[in-house]
Amino acid sequence: MPLLYDSMQRAYPLLLFILLPTFFTIDHALANENERGLSIEESFLEFRYKKKGDSFYRVMMDTNEKPYLNIIELFDTWFDIPIECDAARLICQATMQPSGKIYWIDGQQKQFGSSDKKEPTPIPPNTFILKENDFWLRYDLWGEWIPLNLTWSLERYSLNIQPYFLSKEDKKNIREKSRLSQMNKKSKRDKLNKLIAIAPSDPFRSEFRYSLSGTKRQDNQYDADLNYDMGLDFWDGYFQLSGNITQEIESNDYINFWRFQKINQENYHLFELGHTRFESTLLATAIDVTNGIRLEKNESGQSSGVFELRSRTNPNAEIDVIINGFLDEVVIADAEGNFEIGRKFVSGGDRVTLKYYFNDGSEDKKTIVIAPDKSLILKKNKWDINLLIGKTEIGDFKYIEGRYGLLENFSIGNHFYRIPIEKDKENESLITVDVAWRPFHNISLQLELSNGEEEIDHSLRVDIHSLNNQTMQFESLNIDPTSIFFKSSLFSYEFTQYNRLSYIVRWAPWSFTTRATQTKNADMLDLTINRRITRDLNLGVDLHYEDTQDNEKTDLSSITNLDYQWNESNSLEVTRSQKDTSSGWILRYRHVGKSMNPWSEKEYAYPWRFSFNARILDGGENNYSLSLNWNNNRYLTTSLKLENHSFSAGITLRDGASINYNHEKSKWHYQRQEWNNFSSGTLEGFIKTPPTKDEAGKTLEGITIRAAGKKAVTDKNGYYRLSGVPPYDRISVKVDENSLDASFGTVKDVDIVQFRPGTRIRLNPKLTWTAGLDGLLYTDKIIPPGISLEVKRTSDQTIMATVPIESDGFFLVEGLTPNHYSLRVIGIENPPKIKTIEIPPGTDWVSEIHIDWRSQEYLDKTKKDEK
Repeated sequence: MPLLYDSMQRAYPLLLFILLPTFFTIDHALANENERGLSIEESFLEFRYKKKGDSFYRVMMDTNEKPYLNIIELFDTWFDIPIECDAARLICQATMQPSGKIYWIDGQQKQFGSSDKKEPTPIPPNTFILKENDFWLRYDLWGEWIPLNLTWSLERYSLNIQPYFLSKEDKKNIREKSRLSQMNKKSKRDKLNKLIAIAPSDPFRSEFRYSLSGTKRQDNQYDADLNYDMGLDFWDGYFQLSGNITQEIESNDYINFWRFQKINQENYHLFELGHTRFESTLLATAIDVTNGIRLEKNESGQSSGVFELRSRTNPNAEIDVIINGFLDEVVIADAEGNFEIGRKFVSGGDRVTLKYYFNDGSEDKKTIVIAPDKSLILKKNKWDINLLIGKTEIGDFKYIEGRYGLLENFSIGNHFYRIPIEKDKENESLITVDVAWRPFHNISLQLELSNGEEEIDHSLRVDIHSLNNQTMQFESLNIDPTSIFFKSSLFSYEFTQYNRLSYIVRWAPWSFTTRATQTKNADMLDLTINRRITRDLNLGVDLHYEDTQDNEKTDLSSITNLDYQWNESNSLEVTRSQKDTSSGWILRYRHVGKSMNPWSEKEYAYPWRFSFNARILDGGENNYSLSLNWNNNRYLTTSLKLENHSFSAGITLRDGASINYNHEKSKWHYQRQEWNNFSSGTLEGFIKTPPTKDEAGKTLEGITIRAAGKKAVTDKNGYYRLSGVPPYDRISVKVDENSLDASFGTVKDVDIVQFRPGTRIRLNPKLTWTAGLDGLLYTDKIIPPGISLEVKRTSDQTIMATVPIESDGFFLVEGLTPNHYSLRVIGIENPPKIKTIEIPPGTDWVSEIHIDWRSQEYLDKTKKDEK
């Protein structure tokens, strides 16, 4: 017992030392307020917060009748914002969402503030107190602390708060409105998907274009070049033939490309003849073949991993390769229009955009969305088959793939190859097996195996995506030196043995990509950082570190890229490359004049196109080129080019045409066609007023038709023509109602068209006379402000209009067309029943529609009075 007493005696001073500051802080704060004569007592008043309130609300009131409000109660009960308070330190802190701003008040430091304010605000004396373990703040400081307006009326003894932030209920309502909006958008998409697309009706249509160019060089040498393309639409497919003729007869390639293609058929997705391509698998790289046959039952997309593309476009075009909004590379097509995009690391959900800049100053754009698993995972019990046979530089190549969905998220595939090893030698056969599995919605796994002579060739890829803007990927590849994949020169591998881990983070405006690669001879680390500084200015940095085991050498290189685009016509790219072998600067500048509509009566011109490219090496030979293209008219382009110390001038003549058979007039129809619109769709037709009993419809001028991001305007004959529409896509066609007179409306909201390359569709949108309605909302109540009438078309549940209801109950709706509609009153509790009406054809107005919102007591009383 004495020992316990001694321990307590020794511990008491320490305990007193620990508790004394806290005790002194609280009592001293209150003592200061009391010394200044502050006296507050409990009081009750009328309280209003937005549309809610309390007629007997508890506050603290000082002798000057200034109310103090309970901080914890207001935040928790009325604001729906969690708040943390510490009575020992006289501190409260709350975080508002979705802004994430922090609002705090500190009784010890006598100040309050928020995370977005640099300097705190001092708390005046006698305004912030602790009483009954609750924090109380005088009414006139609330508006200075958090975003709200608080008014105190001593005459009415009432207090009103109007917040300038969103409460939990507000956020819930916003989410509900957003959810309804998304549901409406989905409903519209579903309706559009159910609509049958209008297809080209011409049984035969051909198109042709050519480009004839002549160039004079500085040494008085002349070059002549003719490129041509011909397209035929027949048998629901498209045949294309291309060639090149030069002045050197022995090097002429009269036919360098031909292909017949059918897409989106009932029993298969793709059928191709001619020049085609074997798409890469996990073990095999991509191969171009000629005189081939290709068949795909299901559509397959570009998949995560490595993105490669070989394609054709206009000769000498410049292509910007943009990945997720950041410029990655500039590729220039050759004289035949061929271009190749090398290996780019991509993941599921990435967007690869190709921006084409043609020599005549025009532009085009194509976007490719990367799939996480290349559509390899089929639904349960579904099957797929792919077939390819064609010629390569060293021999015939044959490939067949069969795939089956064992489970909803698990598929297995079998691949058979017949591969040429060397020219004039017998082909060898190879069989591989792959599995594709998606164990979770954001994880996909692919594995492909092949039995080699000594070891098993294998490739594994695991993708983890949709993790809060983060993506991870693991790849592993092993190709045995005795394998057919290794021995054949058809396949091109960056490494035949490697393990690689990739990690991508995208936090706008930043993008980070990290790749760690382990090969047989080296370890490598690549880091790519992209920063979108402004909407027009991008900064990119690529770092590469390599540790070579054999040579015991390390290598560190970097590429810094600055891309600036402004005025939609100018682009500047500055690149600094720092490597052991070569270092230097690359400078690119491009100006493209704005285009004008070639089919309008205005002068057609792409005023001019200027580009400058320079490569400045540290201690090496510098290269530069400067080119200027000017369009004299729609068909003629003049060009000047200065490259290093040589100068050349040229002129190019381009033109195109289409030929189809007109059944209405029983004759062939020839029409000139814009050169860049080759292999695209053309939409044309007439717009007329609705016919009457006495006369047919009259043509309308100045009506706008929109489709695929393009627009066309009808001429004085009511004719419109819209060219360059992408083929194979389902395109929505709408008449811009803002260009119509108020007395006209469209019978259909939208039409769906689907082109094949080089085809034409005639579409004459039908108009009808518009109608309207008016009516009255009968009620025994006071009509509140903000009450509206929603008008929904019954046939497809499309909301056609939402109009206000006036204080006397009157409503009026215009711009409707003959149809069935439902009328619903919104913006009130316990609304009346939905009323359905019909506007018959030929009716321009429906009047005196009555919607009953009277209470049952009122109706019973009215009947009793009548009796």
